[in-house]
Amino acid sequence: MKILPMLDIVDCSKGFMVPGNILYVPGSEKTVEPIHNFLKKTEFSYALLKNDTHFEGEYKHSPEEAIFDFHQGFGTEEHEYLVDENAINASGVYWILKNKFDMWAENSDVGVPLEQIKFASDEEKEVYQNLFHLALRVDGQYHFFDHRDEFISDIQKMGVEEAVVFGHASDYCVRDAIIGYLERGFKVYWITDLCCGIWDTNLPGGVASLTELVERCPGFDTNGNVVERSILKDAVASGQLVLTTAQAYIDQQ
Repeated sequence: MKILPMLDIVDCSKGFMVPGNILYVPGSEKTVEPIHNFLKKTEFSYALLKNDTHFEGEYKHSPEEAIFDFHQGFGTEEHEYLVDENAINASGVYWILKNKFDMWAENSDVGVPLEQIKFASDEEKEVYQNLFHLALRVDGQYHFFDHRDEFISDIQKMGVEEAVVFGHASDYCVRDAIIGYLERGFKVYWITDLCCGIWDTNLPGGVASLTELVERCPGFDTNGNVVERSILKDAVASGQLVLTTAQAYIDQQ
């Protein structure tokens, strides 16, 4: 029996997909219908829906604050998701809330002790303490359980070896998600027409196109300096990373 790939949907919330919002990714609103059409025709072992999540008391300490204004506030309209989790055909559909570009970040730490962060409610504090953990969402409430790394380890032991990834933005959170899957040995299908990028070379680590992203894959070293990496182009060359379209992926299943 063939083991199905997992699905990873990146930041398909109003904050990124509604024009006028601070981190609106140009053209992303046009992917909502194609994403749901894709989900009607595909099946996965498990699915992760990831949502960038910040709190006013936390964000002022975040490194992102130097690049972007406050965004994706927990419980705000920006934080609402535009992909229907009930449209996904998978044995388990889970959420990961994160406060960093990289879903593989070690933790939610923003450099100050927890007691120095002012939360608007006990719920905000609970969510912050469970960032990068899996959650089920029931009646709008998140119920947290395993840490991300436990989940990934468990599904790999079950034989899940492939990940299908799409969402926004290609040149930041999608890039980081894909790199993490490659580093953990997954074969990755990047559904490029269900993604949009910011493509702004004025931003730190910014690139102008998907081609440049694959070729240069800018990232940051431990000192915050931009460095170029070959991991994406090497994975394409070896066949571990497949750049494809929604229809092409459906056709090859």
